[in-house]
Amino acid sequence: MIMRMNKFILFGAVIVATAIGAFGTLTDSARAFPEVPGSPRPAQSLGSSVGNLPSNGSPNAKVRIIEYGNYYDPFSRMFFQDIEQQLRAEYIETGKVVMYWKDFVFPDFPGLLSDSSAANAAMCANEQGMFWQYHDLLLSPSETELLDFESLAEEIGLNGKRFSRCLADMRYQPLVEAGSQNAVREGLNAVPTFFINGRLVVGAQPWDEFKRIIEEELVK
Repeated sequence: MIMRMNKFILFGAVIVATAIGAFGTLTDSARAFPEVPGSPRPAQSLGSSVGNLPSNGSPNAKVRIIEYGNYYDPFSRMFFQDIEQQLRAEYIETGKVVMYWKDFVFPDFPGLLSDSSAANAAMCANEQGMFWQYHDLLLSPSETELLDFESLAEEIGLNGKRFSRCLADMRYQPLVEAGSQNAVREGLNAVPTFFINGRLVVGAQPWDEFKRIIEEELVK
């Protein structure tokens, strides 16, 4: 049963309630976690270094957005469903904005899934050049839907054997978890968190707020 469960994400009240009780509190737009005593405001380095992060948009775009998100988090899903589609249509597809995704994972949900399992699956899809297609599927389902990582891979046409090997190896788990630990040390304590040309935005804020900041950056 444990091996089977490692292939799935279950979206629903049980996971959300468990996560809230164990790992933090929900605000209107983000899940916040207890701050480490003496922890700083999220460092600018978190909003400037992109390395080999998956990107969506022109590398020459004037505005760069880095999202620290989590596939299990209801507010990361809220942003994707309510805001990101407008962002893509108005700014990314027109070459004005490039967006990067950075996984920010929490400790394992007790008795349920490894929180890094979905992040690992998305990075396995990235090996085959289909990160964003997989990312979108992970953030799209209804709250009661049970997702099989391998079925999603098949849905978008990934090489199944190659994907399954990567998934079983948890190939990207150490990288994802190390990156999250570094973000915590640098002061990050909520998801989703965004850096828009280095400007900090915490939570799935209204579209007008994202638009205002982007427009300010475009005229600089």
